[in-house]
Amino acid sequence: MDGFATLGHPTPWINKRPGEVLDYIWDLSDYLGAGETLSGVAVVADTGIAIGASPAPAVNAGPLQVTLPDGSSKTISAGEAAVVWLSGGSIGNRYDITLTATSGARTIQRTFQVRVVE
Repeated sequence: MDGFATLGHPTPWINKRPGEVLDYIWDLSDYLGAGETLSGVAVVADTGIAIGASPAPAVNAGPLQVTLPDGSSKTISAGEAAVVWLSGGSIGNRYDITLTATSGARTIQRTFQVRVVE
């Protein structure tokens, strides 16, 4: 997942507190052809962290304005990102979250890691 500092780790990661319920956005626009949009997403997480069911993982229905790590902003067009809500986790644990997105003949799979902190 582009946009996260990996500090030499092969899997991008983010920190999360156990009581937080937050949405995470995968920008997949760089993997799509001109005019192409995502048709579906599925998410699998390690045991111990929950993937939101309401709202469920989905393709973004409208444009999203996001701030990048360098402070600049980017608009992700409708149909070019996956939005996933996560909750739970235990302090000190790490959880892999794997997204599979489809678009026509393409299948895009990405994994990032959630580290639960105090």
